[in-house]
Amino acid sequence: MATYESLDYDLPPNALYRSERMGMDQRVNSRVNVARWLVFAAIGFLTGSLAYCLAKAVDFLFDVKFSLIRERVHDGQLAGPYFMFLGVSVGFVTIATFLVAVVEPVAGGSGIPEIKGYLNGTNYLRFLRLKTLVAKAVGVVFSVAGGLAIGKEGPLVHSGAIFAANISHMTYAG
Repeated sequence: MATYESLDYDLPPNALYRSERMGMDQRVNSRVNVARWLVFAAIGFLTGSLAYCLAKAVDFLFDVKFSLIRERVHDGQLAGPYFMFLGVSVGFVTIATFLVAVVEPVAGGSGIPEIKGYLNGTNYLRFLRLKTLVAKAVGVVFSVAGGLAIGKEGPLVHSGAIFAANISHMTYAG
């Protein structure tokens, strides 16, 4: 961790920092501020785009699930469509469970308590990797479409943290 340097999101009001910034060339200082805001914008855009994609994917899976049983219910059948609905819901939840249990166990849960722990110094292995993001996003889609009583908000906070960690650690080659 000693090789990583985090971005200064909140400017510290101490005298040493102010004197260092005052000693910088104004163009360099402006570039640092612009780069900081571009990172913030990229994180927000990617997190918002992911939220939109998750909502559309959940809507699509709901449409698939209900289109399978809609015609049978209109024909007056009840037992068959009920078990079909139950089977599809269990299948969706099984996919989400497989992703968390086998592919990436760190993707389980809301993500907010883990982020709080990470920011307080607890080191979670693979917590901010893109593989964790994919497993969490796909798992949330199938969990919500399967009918589990979970929300997309907590996992989106974790996803935003993954975007933030990966974007802020990219190196500038210019």
